[in-house]
Formats: sequence, C-alpha cells, structure tokens
Amino acid sequence: MSLTRKRIISTLAALLALFVLVPAAWAHPLGNFTISRYTRLELQPEAVELLYIIDMAEIPTFQERPQIDSSGDGVIDAAEAETYASQQAHTLAQNLSLMVNSQPVVVTPQSWTIEFPPGQGDLPTMRLEVTATAVLPPTDQLWQLDYSDNNFPDRLGWQETVVTAVPDLNILQSNVPTEDV
Repeated sequence: MSLTRKRIISTLAALLALFVLVPAAWAHPLGNFTISRYTRLELQPEAVELLYIIDMAEIPTFQERPQIDSSGDGVIDAAEAETYASQQAHTLAQNLSLMVNSQPVVVTPQSWTIEFPPGQGDLPTMRLEVTATAVLPPTDQLWQLDYSDNNFPDRLGWQETVVTAVPDLNILQSNVPTEDV
C-alpha cells in the first residue's frame, strides 16, 4: 500500500472517529461521572422560593440505583422513585445554606420531580427538581442574603446560581446573575 493511500485512510479514520466521539463529549461536557447543580432563588416579600435541580450523569446515577430500587428487582417503579425523590429533596434542602441578615433560614422542600432521561449508550441519567421555600424574617431593614450549596462538594459538575425578585422588590447588589445561562 502506498504512503499516500495510507495517509488518506488514516485521515478518513480520524475524521470518522471525530464524528463518532465528539457528540459523546457534547452530551456531558464534563464527563459521565459529574453531578451538576442549578439554583434559582426568587425573592418575594415574605419568602425566598428556590428551584434546585440536580443532574446526575450516567455513573453517579448507576451508583444511586441500589438506593432507589428498594425492592432490589432491577426495576425502578413509580413508588420507589417517589420515595427516593422525597428523601433526597429533604436531604438536599438541609445542605442548602441560606442566611438572611446573618441568621440561618430553613429551606423547606414543597414539591419534587424525578426522571431518568437516557444518556450515553442509552444508560439512564437522573434529573431531580426540587421546589422549596425559605420564609424570611419580618424586618424593616434591608435583607442581606448569603447562599451556598453544600451538596456534593467533592464531585465535579457544572454549577449555576441565579437570583431574581418579584416586581415589588429590588435587588440592590448581587454577585450572581439575574438570568440563567
């Protein structure tokens, strides 16, 4: 086989690999082992409404599966998914730290949903959405809020926090955006 022909075949093989492998990287840009987190805090006159989303890639979803499938039959039914989601919603909320004027405020889950969208190789991923409320203390002064997400501190993953306010309230200063990516 000529050197030119080998180069052409090598180039075509590299291009084919590029078209096959790049979409896989686009699915989870940080990898199949990540746990990504999103928080939207909406300031209201008497409370902060939180939307908290956990997006687990294939490997952490696989690792969680034995905790979700409580019957151990290899199938996650609706009741098992709901029980797991409820437990996780409360655990995740406990690890969300919201301070108002230097005082801790309890974040209470109100509702949650869980789904298992297919990921790479049709392996399941997991998306858990939690809606929670934190009641603000009555005050005549300005509120200063400090928020931190202490869930999965040792896991790689994308993180985003945004803060918004209902029309009656003004955000005077923030170190996070008011619109999500």
